Amino acid sequence: MSDALVRTGRKSTIAKARAHESLMNDALPNAMVPTSDVQQQFETVQAAVKSVKDMHVAACAYALIATTAYGTDPIVLTSTKEGDFDPTALGVLGIFFRHPDTFLLGLFQVDPHGFARAFRSFRDSLTSRPSVEQLLDKLRLDGQADTVNALLAAHRAGALRL
Repeated sequence: MSDALVRTGRKSTIAKARAHESLMNDALPNAMVPTSDVQQQFETVQAAVKSVKDMHVAACAYALIATTAYGTDPIVLTSTKEGDFDPTALGVLGIFFRHPDTFLLGLFQVDPHGFARAFRSFRDSLTSRPSVEQLLDKLRLDGQADTVNALLAAHRAGALRL
């Protein structure tokens, strides 16, 4: 993964990529799925994928179910590319499809204070040190308008510190 992060330009050095990979592994233990496990699920998820280039995404999600990596916890595939997947067919496989904004808003609604802590931690981890407003603007531009609106409303009402 670290090599891919550098090769695609998402990280500038292998050290930064490894640090990022470590953070991802800490946040989502068991989410690293071996290529062979993913490839074994291609046929199973074929009907749920409209774009062959995204087959590995659905196959990875299903591999997490097949290996019970998260026990009975739901597996949620988040993507802005709903047209590349068949949410109904994913649901039959036990995979829930969510647009990132819907997913994040749901997390916020379940635990606003925990979400605000995660937001602050994320913002503090960025080397660019964006202000609350700058980061919210970026999230809005990225398609997270409903989540941003909910965060702003709670922040302006004094219910949350972002």
